[in-house]
Amino acid sequence: MKKLIIPVLLFAMVACKKEVETSTGASVAFSKEALIGKWNINKFEGLNLANDSVTMQMNFNAGDATITFNSNGTYLTKTTFDESEGTFNVLKLNGKDVLVTIEPGDRPDSMEIKTFTKSSMVFDDKQFEQRRGSDDYTKAYCTK
Repeated sequence: MKKLIIPVLLFAMVACKKEVETSTGASVAFSKEALIGKWNINKFEGLNLANDSVTMQMNFNAGDATITFNSNGTYLTKTTFDESEGTFNVLKLNGKDVLVTIEPGDRPDSMEIKTFTKSSMVFDDKQFEQRRGSDDYTKAYCTK
């Protein structure tokens, strides 16, 4: 379980100029700068690739699972059961914002940003896991 969760909780970003709607309808530029700070991971799901059904769900209280993005391109993820750190970057792939995290000694992981506002984001690793031939993928819901 830990091996599945930690890579998804970790991801990376560099400036990207995608405009996305905030919950109030105003546009905000998706960028490294907008991500800087501490995010609470509120919910984490494991889903089946074949039919997108939820196979596992974890809900966290504020502060129990966080990811902090620093302006120097590093991140730190803390949960009640583990802590990890590395570097992050953002790429544009087929018109989509893709997050890449690199934890020392591990291969890079990538996640797609599904929604993003100044105070919330949702991301998953569905495309990455499909390419790897996995049966499942993960999705995380975060607030700032």
